[in-house]
Amino acid sequence: FGLGIGFYLLWRLLVTVSIGGIFVCLTEKRAALVKRVAIFFMAAVFFQLIALWTRYGVYLTQGQGRYFFPVIVGMSFLFVAGLRQMFDLIRPGLGKIAVMGFLVVELAVLSVMIWGQMIPVFHMLVKSPYPGI
Repeated sequence: FGLGIGFYLLWRLLVTVSIGGIFVCLTEKRAALVKRVAIFFMAAVFFQLIALWTRYGVYLTQGQGRYFFPVIVGMSFLFVAGLRQMFDLIRPGLGKIAVMGFLVVELAVLSVMIWGQMIPVFHMLVKSPYPGI
């Protein structure tokens, strides 16, 4: 199941903006707690990347997204903190609106994917093309 290329380009743009916001946050003198937590989570994500690479890099395969589940809270924190920081540079308070808007759009996309694409295929009936899944 996949979305259109436009959604993935938008997602990459938001992640890039968020990473820029994290670097802006790390260079500012305020937000000391966010800075400490961001450094901790960046270290956790980095160590998880190293662990994946040491196992899968040797076999020239890529690790799957499920291996990042232990650091999903850290990645989410970094994404939201970076997005807020970057949009707050434009106008104070705009960061909260951007995060809430992203959350609403993400929930709408997930709902469309689940109810519009996945449920019709995997409808848990014996007559399903994939019974028992």
